[in-house]
Amino acid sequence: MTDVTITILFVSALVGLTTSIFILTARLFLARPIVTITPSKHTRDLRFQNRSKHAIVLLSIHSWPRWVWIARDDTPEGIAAAAVHQIFSVVLQPWEILNFPIVMQRGELLDPKKSKAWVPFVIWVH
Repeated sequence: MTDVTITILFVSALVGLTTSIFILTARLFLARPIVTITPSKHTRDLRFQNRSKHAIVLLSIHSWPRWVWIARDDTPEGIAAAAVHQIFSVVLQPWEILNFPIVMQRGELLDPKKSKAWVPFVIWVH
């Protein structure tokens, strides 16, 4: 192989690597919401912040164990729907912040003034 061919192959490999890094960054990191757990007036909320310029669709929010629920809102209907494990979808508009109440069968576990117990749970979003 000549020096020109090696140079062309090297530049092509660098372009391919740069394109791959750009695509992975754009797909994996830039279009994901920032998810945090924040205190609210009654318990804790699961907060979603969309920092991208595109809308994001949250297809479902699941939790484990089964006695931890994520409610669509803090109305009695929203909490009752979460108690029967009703799944909901939501669209997060650009720069929008949405809060969803975290509901537990034993609500005192979320209140640091009433309980010092640790409550491990997992929340995953599709």
